[in-house]
Amino acid sequence: MADSYELSVVEDHVQVVYTRPITPAIVRGFLESGPPRIRATGLTRVLIDMRLTTEALTTTDRYFYAVEFAERFRGLRVAVLQSISTFDPQGFGQVVAANRGVLTRAFTTKDAALAWLLAEPQPANEELRAR
Repeated sequence: MADSYELSVVEDHVQVVYTRPITPAIVRGFLESGPPRIRATGLTRVLIDMRLTTEALTTTDRYFYAVEFAERFRGLRVAVLQSISTFDPQGFGQVVAANRGVLTRAFTTKDAALAWLLAEPQPANEELRAR
């Protein structure tokens, strides 16, 4: 499913852009092929743009995808760019991933995503207090 997304190095981060709306098969394909390709760049900051997807996940799906995401993206700083219709303002997936050691945040604007991604990371407890 590598044709479902484009991966490129943009200055000091990796950018992943989905080229079609996401389905469960596309997510599984990315979770298998994406992290090794990202790690091969030697960079630890990743922007994942999934704005083409407009159908929100169920809470159960968010949980299971976040668990697998955390297993595969541990050690990376990941900003996820979402459409407004799929954005979860409570950040359930973020919390699940963070509880498993992944520093991630979801955004609806690229400027905000990049500002967070490229900023110096704060200790985990400071990150949570800032929310």
